[in-house]
Amino acid sequence: MKKKAISQERLEWDLEPDEEGLVKTASIADSNERERHIKDLVARGSILSMLNLAHFYEYRRAKNGGPDLVSAEAWYQKAVESGSAVATFNAGYFYLRRKNYEKAREIFSVGMDRGYAPAIVRLADLYVHGLGVEKDYDRAKELYKRAAKNGNLWAKAALGAMTASLASSVWVRCKGYVMVALAGIQIRFQKWREPLSERLKK
Repeated sequence: MKKKAISQERLEWDLEPDEEGLVKTASIADSNERERHIKDLVARGSILSMLNLAHFYEYRRAKNGGPDLVSAEAWYQKAVESGSAVATFNAGYFYLRRKNYEKAREIFSVGMDRGYAPAIVRLADLYVHGLGVEKDYDRAKELYKRAAKNGNLWAKAALGAMTASLASSVWVRCKGYVMVALAGIQIRFQKWREPLSERLKK
């Protein structure tokens, strides 16, 4: 029987000191009150609240002082340094949005070492497009395989697409198309069954 992929997100949620408090964060409308609430959770040892605080500073509304990218980056880094695998995905994306591809590669590589499939998918994408690294399809394919093995469905689709596009024979090309089709079916089913699943993150 195939071993079920372990959800890194579930593992990290289970370590949170106050899950109810973490969920409550999204429902607090007042910006100042939300900031105080998140900081209180951080002080109590909530690693995922570090990510919430980073996101808060990155997207803070103009009427509340506007974005504070220095603080956002600092909190993304603290979350990564805390040992969180999930944080590597969020922090890596922060650098992608800044078009700092070398830093994104560095952070996604940490996520790869921690076995977080969504970060591995993004790292593979960098190798496909040559962003922050030299283009390397073999390395990208290896990374997509690793992420797919960890249950990521987009990695399965990307692996199939690469197999088809780099195929040296009609048979291998057809195999790639079948892989893409099967991954597409799995993606649609997963979106219906569990739209926020870690398996759909990329």
